[in-house]
Amino acid sequence: MCGNHKLHLGKYLPQVIDGIGGEIDFVILDTVHTMPGEGLDFLAMLPYLKMGAVVVLHDVTYNQLKPQNFNGHATTALFSAVTANKFLNFIPDDGRSRYVYPNIAAFQINEQTVMNIENVFLTMILRWTYLPSQGEINLYRTHYQRYYPPELCAIFNEAVKMNLYNLVMANYG
Repeated sequence: MCGNHKLHLGKYLPQVIDGIGGEIDFVILDTVHTMPGEGLDFLAMLPYLKMGAVVVLHDVTYNQLKPQNFNGHATTALFSAVTANKFLNFIPDDGRSRYVYPNIAAFQINEQTVMNIENVFLTMILRWTYLPSQGEINLYRTHYQRYYPPELCAIFNEAVKMNLYNLVMANYG
């Protein structure tokens, strides 16, 4: 086994990231693609990534691929909001493909990523497709409080409140 690969089925990133350790240099982030999905995990892992780490995202155009993927924009939001060196591998336009925009993208962590992380926290304000359990929200909240200033944690807390209200109203309103 190369590096520090571990299988953690049934656990959330804040529960296992300490065991994985810091100075991570490569990540493939491929979660649920709907809000708050990828943003939750990226914010949890950023303190463990070394400068120059590469984060690969799958399904950056997920919401465009099929009508039923309408809410699948979490990866797109993360890629758009993060300040980093960004990489896209455009598909050559051979006239047969509907789109030439790539569905896989990557970015490389730099000092600006950390300095402008507020932009990623602000994506949490977007309407969520699902509401994580209170236990899961508390795991992420506690984790963020370890690494981020109170004003960024306040953005997360407000996003949770807004989305809880909106999801409850959508189901019962």
